[in-house]
Amino acid sequence: TMVSSSAASDVYKRQAPRRDRDTDRQSHLTQLLGALLPVGVLALSTLWCGTFSGAATAHGALAHQALVLAFCILAVDIRDPLQLGHGGRFLLPAVFLAALVSAWSSPVGRAGVVGLTLLPAYLLTPAAVALCWRGPRQRRIGMTALTVLVLIVGTIALVRWQSLDLARASLPLGHHNLLAGWLILMLPLTLTGIRTPGAARGLAIAAGALGLLALAATGSFLAIVALAVQALLAALWFRRLRGWLVAALVILVAVGLPRLLAIASATDPSALARVSYLQGGWRGSALRPLLGWGPGSTPWTVGRFLDPRPGIHPASQIVGDLHSLPLQLAYELGFTGLLLSAAIVLVFALRRVREARRTDPDGVQCAALLGLAGGAVFALGSSPLSVPALPFTSAVVAGVAIGPRSPSVARYRRTALSVYLLAAVLFLAPIDRAHLLYDRARHVESPAAALELIDRAVRSDPGLPLSRARQAWLGAQIDGADVVRATQALT
Repeated sequence: TMVSSSAASDVYKRQAPRRDRDTDRQSHLTQLLGALLPVGVLALSTLWCGTFSGAATAHGALAHQALVLAFCILAVDIRDPLQLGHGGRFLLPAVFLAALVSAWSSPVGRAGVVGLTLLPAYLLTPAAVALCWRGPRQRRIGMTALTVLVLIVGTIALVRWQSLDLARASLPLGHHNLLAGWLILMLPLTLTGIRTPGAARGLAIAAGALGLLALAATGSFLAIVALAVQALLAALWFRRLRGWLVAALVILVAVGLPRLLAIASATDPSALARVSYLQGGWRGSALRPLLGWGPGSTPWTVGRFLDPRPGIHPASQIVGDLHSLPLQLAYELGFTGLLLSAAIVLVFALRRVREARRTDPDGVQCAALLGLAGGAVFALGSSPLSVPALPFTSAVVAGVAIGPRSPSVARYRRTALSVYLLAAVLFLAPIDRAHLLYDRARHVESPAAALELIDRAVRSDPGLPLSRARQAWLGAQIDGADVVRATQALT
């Protein structure tokens, strides 16, 4: 018995290194997949399901919803996902409650259902990113993957700009301002890799160069302003790079000066159009200053407050947003929602700056803050909330700004997430089903078959006016127009 026991012990000892190697290999693989997960979700959103055209399709919208909801499950600290502190964490439920009350009082409450349903998932995304990049190795892998993504986006933007003979670079996001805003958020993180020796440095230089070229190809004046603000803040933070950053700031001011003079002299058509949007948004906000017109209400309601100007606004123009995120928040959520949102941004920025001064030796958190600062400046003249790639990218960058930490796990975390996911599926399922039917109807040649699909879409999502309008148009095309259908289409 003693001999057999000793032999078994020897066999176990010989097999132990192999088991340790297998365990280490599995651990490394798990860390690798976890580190790549945020970038994978971000890449799908940026290149397909969160873009201007991709998110408008039923399959793209459904994919983005599924990705965001699945990713937010990784959030550990659901009580304070943005790390706002004991007092600041109550701002998140407060702004969500304000949005709910605003939607309840809205004349177009259906417009905000998807946004409100996904809002908790977006707010939990930074905590999920922080968990995936909780260690130095995971963050290093994630930053490299982010750099590769910027390299891919910059390459696509420049190649498609030339091959399609576009006036401005806009792809893969689908609009030059969207592409510019995305690059403004991501470029500071990309450029941090220049300080890393080896192949990572060359990758960061290539991605940064292509990203800056793509940014210039967008022709966005707002991007120049945001980039100049980023250069100024970086010059104040990184003293060793101050000379280079000041030179870059001077170049940016020189490049943007002609456009700035045109805006000051009131001869820039884009600026004149934005002034009309601002005036219309202010008129609408003044009528409902406390709760606003409801989340997502801008495209459906702002037309009555606009004063189109000949030569500035095309006759067929449909204004989808107010081209200013603060004004649109005031218009949709009232000044209550605007002040709560501004408080969240302020508390987040102050806490992250204090942390970055103590615990950010490689400058990654500071770079993320620079990206968010540029995004905030960019949001003063844009409001791309309906294109989900931009808010999701902002949430990912916010997760990088939070940095690695040991979050506290709430006892009710699993129950709360399960309830939220179940509620999200119940709210979104009929809307997604109607969207799928609507897309099928658009590709059916027979008006009768298309009308049958639209009828089913209306039954699934009766609150969407567009389906009812198309229902009236198709009915008039088949049986002729009458007062009932005309009234339905007009309504």
